[in-house]
Amino acid sequence: MTITSVLGFTLLPFLLLLAGFFVGQLRVWSAGADPTIAWFCSAVAIALIVVGATSLLCQTPPGRIPRRSSLLVWISVVVLVGAGLFIDGWDTRATFAFRVSIAEWLGFSALLFVLFEVPRAAAAQATS
Repeated sequence: MTITSVLGFTLLPFLLLLAGFFVGQLRVWSAGADPTIAWFCSAVAIALIVVGATSLLCQTPPGRIPRRSSLLVWISVVVLVGAGLFIDGWDTRATFAFRVSIAEWLGFSALLFVLFEVPRAAAAQATS
């Protein structure tokens, strides 16, 4: 891994978390878009942290993480987050909030999958 990729996977999640926080606090967009932008920044940051941690554990660049490892991590994170949302949703009994949580969980799951696949596709395209 190059120093720029290490810095990118280290600094970018923190910058996104800060951006999400400030968008949520300062009301930069409309009342409907502020929470969505803040959620998206946070979701991308958390997904990048998961991909970066997987890359470090596999000791490979993100584009060369073995598919089996990325699927194992993706399935584990999706199941654990889904179980946590189910337990929290069961405890609160707020139907609308639970539906929103499920939608966020599905969005995060898709985003995490994409962030595992984009470096792999870029690496494959660079070698061809």
